[in-house]
Amino acid sequence: MDQQINELLLASRRTAYLITNSHLRITDSGGDEPLLKSIDSSTRVARTTHFARNAKIGRTTGSVVYQGRSLLKLFPELAKVEYKLKEVLSGTVSQIQSKYIVRSAAEETTQYMNIIVGPRLDRSGHIVGLTIIIEDASEAGGIREKHNQLYADLQLLQNQMDMIAHELGTPLTLISGYTEMLNMHDNDALNSDQKRFLELISHNVDHLLLVVNGFFDMVYAESGYSRLALQPVDLGVLVQRIADDFQPRIVQRGQCLTVHHEEDLPFVICDITRIVQIMNHLLSNASKFSPVGSEIDIVVAHAQSKRFLQVSITDSGTGILEEETQQIFQRFYRTEFGNRSGTNGAGLGLYVSRLLVELHGGKIWCESSQGMGSTFSFTLPVTTLPTAEVSQNQLMPPSSNRKPPRSFSSN
Repeated sequence: MDQQINELLLASRRTAYLITNSHLRITDSGGDEPLLKSIDSSTRVARTTHFARNAKIGRTTGSVVYQGRSLLKLFPELAKVEYKLKEVLSGTVSQIQSKYIVRSAAEETTQYMNIIVGPRLDRSGHIVGLTIIIEDASEAGGIREKHNQLYADLQLLQNQMDMIAHELGTPLTLISGYTEMLNMHDNDALNSDQKRFLELISHNVDHLLLVVNGFFDMVYAESGYSRLALQPVDLGVLVQRIADDFQPRIVQRGQCLTVHHEEDLPFVICDITRIVQIMNHLLSNASKFSPVGSEIDIVVAHAQSKRFLQVSITDSGTGILEEETQQIFQRFYRTEFGNRSGTNGAGLGLYVSRLLVELHGGKIWCESSQGMGSTFSFTLPVTTLPTAEVSQNQLMPPSSNRKPPRSFSSN
């Protein structure tokens, strides 16, 4: 009776078993019959009908018999680790596992199975062979296969975007340079229409360069090969130097930028180049959407968790609708005000900033009220590692006309 119950339980869970002797020859098998049949899809397997066993549970069926066959012939995958099987037989290793073994099933479908190999003991507790538990993993294997295919498709799409951005970037840079040269020339030779056309060309080239560089950054941030050049950094010093570098743009709009930071803050672990990129985007947005003559404040302080420091940038701009404060970090999303105002942007800056902050192990968010300005904050993990000297060259933002590196070494 116990054997019948075991067989039914194994069948209901799509599980089967094989038992071998010490020479890896199969002495018994059982469990889910379709799963047993799929083990050896390339060879006709001997069959016998066990009327006596099945009559007791009210069914008659043919069962697969592997008795006398070599385990390594049925599972060539195990032949590569035959030495591990011998370790199980000797008692050195308790068990071995192999996942997502592929077999061809009926109607050109694919069967996946997981196996666990353990020792078979006699009544005296001596190892006399192996017990192989086989589990149907077709559902999980199918999901895994689809995931791998989606990842391959994503990599292809990223490579295509990378190529498109690269092919567009070079001619746009040339056009931008020559347009700037024309603007610097004596405009007396140009009539009003020609000057207007030149301004339109310059404006649209700048917009396209912004979009192309956004694609560069997005492909880098979304890449599965992204790496950060991490080092311990004094975040207060870093933020102050980034703000100093940004001052010319602030002065041009008659705005005021102030940095506040707590004393004796611990160092953070971060990639300086990427933090410069994040800060420049947040400061650019703060300045762009704030009125002339307004104030922008940066605060560097402890986050709620002692394991992080927080950078907050508060502007005096138009603010963001509450329902948009989460959406603005999505790819290609632009606020209603941004669309109405006609400001340049591809809706990638905040998305890339979120990816880069999360790559550091931090988080980024926005608090805003319409007409009352916005505060963008992000966190970075602190470190107790020795400090590093930060040169001015390290704090300079990467050239907007250069493609970001594909990978960085990680400490």
